[in-house]
Amino acid sequence: MADSFFTEPQVAAALKVDVRTLRRWRKAGKVTFQRTCGGRIRYRLDDLIEMQSAMTVERQ
Repeated sequence: MADSFFTEPQVAAALKVDVRTLRRWRKAGKVTFQRTCGGRIRYRLDDLIEMQSAMTVERQ
């Protein structure tokens, strides 16, 4: 099965955060990302699910 990849605006909207917040998380190493051959940033669905689970645990 092929991985599902999402753009920064798509991920930011899904997580209800600003794109700049997502970029800060990426630069801080809090979220895993892939770079396309053209240099664009993409996020894998599995990595996002894992990150969201970690964020939920931190809040509790």
